[in-house]
Amino acid sequence: MKRLNWYVLLGAALLGLSVIAYLVQIAIFRRNADTFFYLLQDLAFVPIQVLIVTLILNSLLARREKQAMLKKMEMAIGAFFTEVGTALLGSLAQFDGQDAAMTQAITSNDWSAQGFERAGKYVRQHRDGSILT
Repeated sequence: MKRLNWYVLLGAALLGLSVIAYLVQIAIFRRNADTFFYLLQDLAFVPIQVLIVTLILNSLLARREKQAMLKKMEMAIGAFFTEVGTALLGSLAQFDGQDAAMTQAITSNDWSAQGFERAGKYVRQHRDGSILT
């Protein structure tokens, strides 16, 4: 309800300023016919201006909403793979049976730059690594 009152107040204030501006124009130039002509001319372009502003704002808001949604989705995917990824890699590495050091490197929770490089080195050196390179 407060938001509606704020909009009504703003609309009334802007309408009042517009009326005052037209009254000042009539008082200064004393050309009522021209003032009303230009008033109607300005009113004729209001729908076009509203359309243009609406389209621009809508596209900007849609782009911003899409970026926010992608960021949230990336966070959810990252959280999933953080929780499930290490255990899944450990389970799958048991079927390989070729290199216990590689299994240890890819299932450790040390994903610093050195840990990541170490895991990458083991994966690159894997005997059947032609698929991975």
